[in-house]
Amino acid sequence: MAPESTSGGRATTGGASAADVNMSTGGASPAPAERPADRSADGAADGTRPLDPYARVAWLAAGWGIYLLGGPGVVTTGGSALGLFGFALLAATWARPGARAKRVEWLVGSVALGLQLTWIGYVFWPTLPYIFLGAGAYGLLGAVLVRRLATALPLGLAAGLGWIGAETLRAVVPPPFGMGWLRAGHYFQGVPDVLGSARVWGVVGLGFCGVAAAGALAGIALGRRGILRPRWGAWGVAAGLLPLALAPVLARVVPAPETRTGPRLFLVQPGFEQARKQSAGTSEELFRDQVRLTAEGLAAEARAGNAQPDLVCWGETMLGVPLIEPGFAQRVADAAAGGGAHDVYVAPWVRLGDEPLAAWYDLFQRDLAMRVDLVLFRQVLPPGTAFLTGAERHVEADGALRRQNTIALWSHEGELVGVSEKQHLAPGGETMLGAERFQFVRDVIHHLAGYVPDFLAGEETSVLPLVTRAGEAYALSATACFDNAFVDVYLDPVAREPVDLHVVVSNEAWFQRSQEYDQMLAFSRLAAVMSGRAIVRATNGGVSAAYDAAGRELARLVVDGEDRLVRGTLALDVPVPVDRAAVPPFARTHRWWRYGACLLPLAILAVLRARKRNSLRTGG
Repeated sequence: MAPESTSGGRATTGGASAADVNMSTGGASPAPAERPADRSADGAADGTRPLDPYARVAWLAAGWGIYLLGGPGVVTTGGSALGLFGFALLAATWARPGARAKRVEWLVGSVALGLQLTWIGYVFWPTLPYIFLGAGAYGLLGAVLVRRLATALPLGLAAGLGWIGAETLRAVVPPPFGMGWLRAGHYFQGVPDVLGSARVWGVVGLGFCGVAAAGALAGIALGRRGILRPRWGAWGVAAGLLPLALAPVLARVVPAPETRTGPRLFLVQPGFEQARKQSAGTSEELFRDQVRLTAEGLAAEARAGNAQPDLVCWGETMLGVPLIEPGFAQRVADAAAGGGAHDVYVAPWVRLGDEPLAAWYDLFQRDLAMRVDLVLFRQVLPPGTAFLTGAERHVEADGALRRQNTIALWSHEGELVGVSEKQHLAPGGETMLGAERFQFVRDVIHHLAGYVPDFLAGEETSVLPLVTRAGEAYALSATACFDNAFVDVYLDPVAREPVDLHVVVSNEAWFQRSQEYDQMLAFSRLAAVMSGRAIVRATNGGVSAAYDAAGRELARLVVDGEDRLVRGTLALDVPVPVDRAAVPPFARTHRWWRYGACLLPLAILAVLRARKRNSLRTGG
């Protein structure tokens, strides 16, 4: 644990101890010496020995280093829960006061937490300083909360409540001031006995289990060395360790829903790098390449004697031609038929040229019919097979043409039966958070990406109907890319209506072979457990994989030992719940857990502050 500091001597008053003061008058009791301050200026607990800045840097670097090494995609693709032991060093350091503590915690936390997000540099590296310092701000918040809570709570509880509160707040606050990404609870993805408890308390509870247990161990070590006064004795240690011990019990008491074999899916992964998608002369090139890969994979399945799939899945925005919201298309067509033009603003970066909007939409509709009807359903897909793909869609919002990132499903008869809209837009990729209003920003992003990101977010995840070749009906939720890092897009649908499985279409070719792929898989595994439904990922560059409702990996596309940026196809049978009404408790309560995690440490601190003020007023 953190070493003792030579600067932490015992406080005295006027150079004399209480034993030196023995003045009495007329047999009165000795006057007590003035007591040291109960708390240091930064809120450290009475009796806690301070830590000098250099030692703080060393111990923070060690703690964060252990945490980072345990993350998905660093040492191993799945990561390790042992990385959470880093919080023992972090909690032991955070709990101690000292000079320039906040400054050190912010800077070291910026580097550590920022390193988890370095893959963003593949998209636009100038954003990295902001990413690092912003992440460090939440690291500082967690440190301050732990230190102040430790003045009244055992270190295990203080660490769990403080860090998970800051971490959850970071996930709740939307970009650019927050970012829902890798959290402590994701480190348990490789521990099935603990992972199952996420059905009850989600990634919030999982993270609390690990951090609180690490904090309890730190409290024991600091207490034995006389650096930190233990709180609540043995009960305080038990309070930190009990949640982790309880996790396997919860996992057994609340098992994953019973499942049966459901639809057979066929995933198509072209494996190109993002540069190819951006530099292709026309979308026709990528579409034809995707068609060839699909046909080759289906033919190989037939030669192997395998059953033909019920659904073929392509990745994000792989259709290559935009869909048009039906009502919007009709209004444009009616205006053109009446000799006028539909009064809608079209931003210059949409690049539709000078032709009337009705002419463009007529062209898009004919191109769409050619690709889906004439090519896919008549030449490639076996009879009885449905089709799902990511596609851009044009809609009208507030008198302007807006684009959406969507997932579209066609039935085995070739009819478009549903579209789901992406809810969480990727900063820099799909939204500039209003900065696209400035010409300089538009010029820079257009140079980098070939477009200006001003997409419109969807309001909820849609549940799409799938009918198999055997006539069985299933309901699948459809999400895209950045959605995969959030829990609401999976939990809200299963709490709202019957859902049999989740499908994610994603384009992660931006990030080459970075840890971003493995972090996405951790999110997917947790989403499957928390929602009690299998989740299937169909990606452009990898990793295409699937997990069942218990978080077990069902399949993964691997070519010559590689699972990312490879070209290939993957067929699998997806398990679905026997009882559609079987929904894990967390799916219905996740917002209570999320906001509770943010507000509880603040509420405790408010009570402590109120008690202190009351004590000062009453002379207590």
